[in-house]
Amino acid sequence: MDAKKKSRLNQQQLLTTGEKKSAMMLGRIASVFTIMMYVSYIPEIMANLQGHPVNVLQPTVAAFNGFLWCAYALDKRHRDWAVFVGNFPGIIFGIVTVVTAFIH
Repeated sequence: MDAKKKSRLNQQQLLTTGEKKSAMMLGRIASVFTIMMYVSYIPEIMANLQGHPVNVLQPTVAAFNGFLWCAYALDKRHRDWAVFVGNFPGIIFGIVTVVTAFIH
């Protein structure tokens, strides 16, 4: 293999490594924001427990959405843990929000 081909191959490998690091960082940031989105149900849960029930449509859809994304993440050949971890709280907080709305 001549030096030019070897140099191009090394540049492609570096680009691929940089792209992977960038994608992993973006996945982690997206997972944190997804979790924050679902944790934002806590005020609604508290309102439900104080006797001021909220509309259950959005948290119900969020719970189903979280379930579907978690199923997708686990069904892949190479499991996508960033997607799973980010959406699992949606199942929990969505269900808790709906249940507490019906308790009071």
